[in-house]
Amino acid sequence: MFIPTSRENEIRAFFENAMSSDTDLAKIQRKFINTLISLDKEEWIVLDRFMKKYHFNQK
Repeated sequence: MFIPTSRENEIRAFFENAMSSDTDLAKIQRKFINTLISLDKEEWIVLDRFMKKYHFNQK
């Protein structure tokens, strides 16, 4: 799937900030990133279903 460069830059900035800052927000972001990298295939599928349901309910 193609992600526009501006979105790629937003993602890069998110990770760079989370890794380089020592703020409470950055600490939470690092915990979130650590959780994501520990997911196995089945958990990614569950997360995808959750995101689709959440997105659908927001419209």
